[in-house]
Amino acid sequence: MENKKHCVYCGKVIETKSKEHIIQNAIGGLCVSEDICCPECNACLSKSIDAPFTKIFAPMTSKIRNFVKTHNTKSNPSYKGFAQSSNDQQVYDVVIKEGQVVSSKKFSQVHKCDASKADWTILASCFDLDNDSYKNGLSKMAFNFALQHSVSIDLLKDKIAIKTQNDKVIDVKFKFQVIPFIALNPLDKYIELNTPMLLYHNLILFNENNQLWCYIDLFNTFQVYILLTDKWDSNQEIYRSYLQLLQQIDRDMPDLKNLDVKDIYILAAQYGVEPIADMKEFCKSIANVVQKRSLISNMADIISQKLSDDYFPTGKMEDMTPEEISFRLESLRFYFDENDRLKYGLYRKETLVNGKNFEIVSYPQWINKLSGEGAINLTDYTYAKFYRLVNYLNEKRDNSTKEVQ
Repeated sequence: MENKKHCVYCGKVIETKSKEHIIQNAIGGLCVSEDICCPECNACLSKSIDAPFTKIFAPMTSKIRNFVKTHNTKSNPSYKGFAQSSNDQQVYDVVIKEGQVVSSKKFSQVHKCDASKADWTILASCFDLDNDSYKNGLSKMAFNFALQHSVSIDLLKDKIAIKTQNDKVIDVKFKFQVIPFIALNPLDKYIELNTPMLLYHNLILFNENNQLWCYIDLFNTFQVYILLTDKWDSNQEIYRSYLQLLQQIDRDMPDLKNLDVKDIYILAAQYGVEPIADMKEFCKSIANVVQKRSLISNMADIISQKLSDDYFPTGKMEDMTPEEISFRLESLRFYFDENDRLKYGLYRKETLVNGKNFEIVSYPQWINKLSGEGAINLTDYTYAKFYRLVNYLNEKRDNSTKEVQ
């Protein structure tokens, strides 16, 4: 086990503990470590990396009901957008907060008044994906997750550029390779695009021979692989996952008065308890389940719940070729066991390739290969995931805003 008593950025002994979020708190990250960096470097990276990175997601986080954060829990971020003014029917660049226009520099210059007092129709919010901020924020996340699982800083430091001034760190840039994810087999396509939307962050740290990767899935939408090092000891297998839900769990107790036998069995199945006749014990067992619910979830539980009979859609199988049906079946067998439980150590690490014989390949390496050959369309998949999130947020929040175009 590596001794993490020195700041990984400045190298100084950590005299005062500083909580570093593995996933940034502003986008709902709950997991923290006190062994990564000193307070000074933490503050520096918070300003230079975390702030511009999390601001990218402000149009999303501002619309998530019961969104989880460990601090600044009541503050909603502002974000840029476009709105039409009733004063002159013109469209202006605006700043939006909590569904209201709070400022517009151009409008105020033209009309000599406070834009927040005007009547607006919000047309769209801007999802400004700055590539440098986006990649740096994701890389920092993967870096933190690797350190949390005792990966040696010596394997990672050659991909980190640290700028200092007067013996203080003033800027950090990560140079890890970032590869966008795209679902390449029928089961992954089904899970990602054809199952009920659930908001979560998911991290998976794994090795593929001498390469160490981190798969990142933010908001069940923004998905990438980060290549952390190609100097990993191939004899040391590693596969670690972290999945966290992003909305507060409902801890309200169900109405347990005047239950009949049918109600008891329905509630028992819903809460995973025994349907016993002793109502006092039955209510107690349900209360225990409600109180123990956690936002930190087992990845296998969440992904396994997504599998249903719809994977083999009734009425559509006859439209599939024998090859398509076979690929669908073999993908299911590859990832899930006979009890429809996600197998350990395969998800997002490897995928099947369809052909005369099914071949098992490294998921990130295969995506990188196909992308380099122009054999896959990353844009269509990325847009499909993005608008799936947009539609979910629109359904969950009643407002007049049209989402990002």
